[in-house]
Amino acid sequence: MAKLSEQKKVELLESAIMSNDIETVKVLYAQYTSFEFTARALSMACRVGTPDLVQFLCENGATFVYKSTPALVKKYDCKIATSNRDSYPKNYNRYIVVGRASKTEPAETPAAGDVRRANLAVLWEYRDKIGLDAQEVLFHALLWQDDDLAQALRDLGVNTLSPYRADMVAGRLPHNRLDSLGRYDRGFFSGAFCREPALVSDFVMCFVEALGGKTIHLFKSDVTEYDFQQDKEVVMANLCTEPVFLTLAKYTDFGTVVKKRDILYALVDKNNASGLAWALEQGWAEEKDEKALLKYALKMENVAAPVMALLLSRNKPADAPLNNLSLSTVPSVAELKKIWSTKKLDNGTLMITGYKGEALDVIIPDKIGKTPVTDLGPDVFNTKAPRITREQADIRQNLRSIEVPGSVGIIPKNFFGCIFGFKHWRMPNLKRVVLGEGIREIGYGAFMGCTGLEEVIFPQSLTTLEYGAFYNCTSLQTVHLPQSVTSISHCAFYNCTSLKDLILPKSAKWEDNSFSNCTGLPEETKRKYEI
Repeated sequence: MAKLSEQKKVELLESAIMSNDIETVKVLYAQYTSFEFTARALSMACRVGTPDLVQFLCENGATFVYKSTPALVKKYDCKIATSNRDSYPKNYNRYIVVGRASKTEPAETPAAGDVRRANLAVLWEYRDKIGLDAQEVLFHALLWQDDDLAQALRDLGVNTLSPYRADMVAGRLPHNRLDSLGRYDRGFFSGAFCREPALVSDFVMCFVEALGGKTIHLFKSDVTEYDFQQDKEVVMANLCTEPVFLTLAKYTDFGTVVKKRDILYALVDKNNASGLAWALEQGWAEEKDEKALLKYALKMENVAAPVMALLLSRNKPADAPLNNLSLSTVPSVAELKKIWSTKKLDNGTLMITGYKGEALDVIIPDKIGKTPVTDLGPDVFNTKAPRITREQADIRQNLRSIEVPGSVGIIPKNFFGCIFGFKHWRMPNLKRVVLGEGIREIGYGAFMGCTGLEEVIFPQSLTTLEYGAFYNCTSLQTVHLPQSVTSISHCAFYNCTSLKDLILPKSAKWEDNSFSNCTGLPEETKRKYEI
């Protein structure tokens, strides 16, 4: 019989443990006596095995401790790569955790909580021999919300974190004082605030208890950064629900790392009357802010009665109704300056840089006073533009129709601020767009993500549609392009799944993917030319 390599022996041992086959494990130990790497096997046994299996391993030399030589690390892939340059040996104490928010490595069915508690009791008995770091296990049990393991550790008297972990969690160690492994782990801590609201509340309270009731200092990145699945505003809204907000307000400095104004609007959005009452009693809003908050709530649908009653009790509404400003008549220069932010260009004309109005049906002026408007800035309707209020962002998000004058010539890139890759970004309410005569070009991603867009009136002056101009406009059904169009770039109408009626001029040059994923559009229709 050929002699097995050390790596093959370890593979056989781990396979038997994953099957919870203690008899095969005993046979392997009887045949080979020892194994050069047992840290991963021991952590697996704690997650999926029985106390008898864990005890046998502990009695026969299995340990979390191993020599981290380059050869062994490469052979068993026992490193954590925290960047392109840095990597650290895996501490397999962390891998005995199977929490509500964790994913086990490799994929497996963990043992029941009472079995894993019994396994921990065995590890505790042999803790010095096997290199058990109970405080490190507690940190990861709290991080991944393994309630069974955390309670078992408390029952054993392990109630506090190591000084390093305590400083990291409490925010006493800023990012620039953490090594890359510390920043890696802090990233998981930050990611916990993107979990379901009930999980977030439990998460905070468990760490507060481990810190002896001390307040947790949050970094701005903990609660305001994007993650891969959710927009930061979605995360913010979840943190302002009833299970979470008062916990954060009491035990963290949430109100100092996030704009209080943003929190107040999120509390209204989530109908959190108790949280809103607390925030207003703390003086988080001045009188003018409270009036703006009431105005916002009056425009919203489905605002709960307790929230509305609270805001009405603190404000005396104005006598005039809070209707949208109408642009059906020609506004005065003073009115236009209240609605539009502008910048004077070198040629003496104006660039419109931002929309500040309240109307949801918008007509962009071709001049303000006697000065022509010849350009549009990149943030005119961007809901995430700097220095706009929450109310302004909400109005921009809910625009219904827009008319653009031909004097501007070009619809700018990312007209609504949409960025490729953020699938949660949507403009769901914009239904109609009218482009005035004189507009020559629709820029890169100009109407990207306008999922509610149903009608576009194109001018006879239009020549060019840039990359992704109507990317993901899933409600757009009809596109009749004028004969002036000569260029339709890549993905111009990508994922316009409702598009059924398309007319292209003979002059137009378009790419193979200009109409990709237009599932409602027969192939032959793409080649229908305007007469």
